[in-house]
Amino acid sequence: MIAALLLLAAATGDAVPPPVAPTLQQRFDEASRLAAANDCMNAIPKFEALEADPSYRAGSLPAAMIAVLKGQCQIKAGRIDEGEMAIQQGLPRLRQSGDRFNVDIASALISLGDAALGRADYTGARRRYEEARAIPDATHPATINLKLARASAFDGGPEPLAYAAEAIRQAEATPGITNDKLAQVHTIHARILLNQGQNEAAYAEMRQVLSLTGGLGLRVSLPEVVMRSDLALAAKLSGDDQNARKYLAYTGAGRISDSPFEHALNMDVPVCGAESGLRPEDFAVVDFAIGQDGRVINANTVYTRGSAAVASAFAQAVDKWVWDPEAIKDIKPFFLYATRVEVRCTTAGQQVPGLTAPLNARFKDWAASTLGIVFSPDQDSINAALRAIEPGDPPARQVARNGLLALTDSMAPLAEDQLLSEALTLASADGIPAEVRNFLRVSLFVRRSAYRSRGRIPDPGSFSALVAQPEIAGDPIALDTLRLMGSTLSFVRTPGVGKQELLTAVATDPHLPDQHPLRQAALLKLADEAAKRRDFATAQANFRATGLTEEQCALLGLRPALQHAGGTFPDEALRWGFEGWVVVEFDIRGDGRTSGVRPLISYPPFVFNTAATNLTDHARFESSYRPSGGQACNAQRQNVVFRIP
Repeated sequence: MIAALLLLAAATGDAVPPPVAPTLQQRFDEASRLAAANDCMNAIPKFEALEADPSYRAGSLPAAMIAVLKGQCQIKAGRIDEGEMAIQQGLPRLRQSGDRFNVDIASALISLGDAALGRADYTGARRRYEEARAIPDATHPATINLKLARASAFDGGPEPLAYAAEAIRQAEATPGITNDKLAQVHTIHARILLNQGQNEAAYAEMRQVLSLTGGLGLRVSLPEVVMRSDLALAAKLSGDDQNARKYLAYTGAGRISDSPFEHALNMDVPVCGAESGLRPEDFAVVDFAIGQDGRVINANTVYTRGSAAVASAFAQAVDKWVWDPEAIKDIKPFFLYATRVEVRCTTAGQQVPGLTAPLNARFKDWAASTLGIVFSPDQDSINAALRAIEPGDPPARQVARNGLLALTDSMAPLAEDQLLSEALTLASADGIPAEVRNFLRVSLFVRRSAYRSRGRIPDPGSFSALVAQPEIAGDPIALDTLRLMGSTLSFVRTPGVGKQELLTAVATDPHLPDQHPLRQAALLKLADEAAKRRDFATAQANFRATGLTEEQCALLGLRPALQHAGGTFPDEALRWGFEGWVVVEFDIRGDGRTSGVRPLISYPPFVFNTAATNLTDHARFESSYRPSGGQACNAQRQNVVFRIP
């Protein structure tokens, strides 16, 4: 269908191409053939060459088809942000062209769903899959039902189980389907049961999956590792600890000798509190792989008793973890491709807003006034209202829409970048305040800085040039937000201007109110720096200037030296030959005793939590002077490693 339309629509003029040169139609057919064969490495350049051909007019149906097909291939090739943008560019034109393109539209929607699922946006993935499923005769039912089951696994209610049950029925009715394929479908169904608290039913189904795959053996494939890990999880949650350990042992988990897997360059977890929606008691079991460059690949939550938002928050945090490639080179690649951890949120900084909060709040007030909307918990209705704004609407309304979507909607980084860039161009119109342009400039800088290390967005440009812009320099909220940002990112600092100078500039800015959050943040950081130098008089003076209470200042103290720690290796883990590690979080009281001990990250899940918390409970640090006798250090972290002698 696409090929036939291209043949009619792409021809221009009466010129006959040279016999030796392929026609536009032949070039399109070849690119499409390669894409259908999943040879995207060769298909993408051919689609890009077609896009560059002047015969295809921007906005035309042929151009839209090429963009959609190229985008689907880019997503398959891991170029997620580019692929989503390409599909979103071409999809509206296909929708306008009638039911004959239903198959192509559904396929594009499924690709967008796959991209959302790949970054653990479960709600966004489900929405895309449901759109595709609603298109008549356009999708393979078993495929779309299984995808919907995966995307909705954390939503609760009967629908996720119905999707999985229908996928099982369709799979079992498929001639020649293998037991391995059936096992994968049953595993998804069992995961949904676990996430809905039906542990015994899930355990029974996972034992059935084990039978389908031939039982336990010493030789194992990656799909079998995943299946056995799920079986171990179901056994553990059903109270069968003995078999849980046995099944976990048959995955190969807990073999970390001679590989410092427990130490990463970045292993941050989400912050508990209103902004993340996470509670200290929330946790998740997250699967991921580690690439040769040390970065996480395909982090996805397997189990949590929270919502889809909770599952997304944990998986997206794990997705940002990075290891030193040299430090993990001794780990066998097989284990890097099938890793599973238990993760909790941190109470450090609970309910503390980000550095951009004042800037964001100011923009949201302007945007709400411009659009005449009221913010509410129903984000979907707000997003629907924003997307109803037309390209021909006044520039201020379009700027407000783009900025709010970038702030509140779940989307790919490059899509956010495009929205903000378009808004910054539109914001040159008369009547739009400089403060709005500054929000857009700073937001672009923050996003590009955050993704620079991932190689997703080009270099964010010169920090010094940005802070020197007249509109930025005359706006203390924007300027001081950038200064604080610059104090945390070494690659954006102006030569000759260090962290101390940037923080001091914010702390002493006469244009900020005395107890403005930006000034407080700078003073707290300056106090922290002084404490590191053991200049406690300066640290205390800076803290007093914030106007905060001493309880809010617990993070300023230097961590007291460890004097004693004791503990034992869990007998059952020793019997099964497990090794592992737990990152624990705890407070240190003024008398050197610990309190509030809780595991943050555990590998393997559930094995060493009790032993690690018991050890930390009995640890003793040197005592620290506090006038109130309160905490010396709040929310400290420590890796507790369990190795078999």
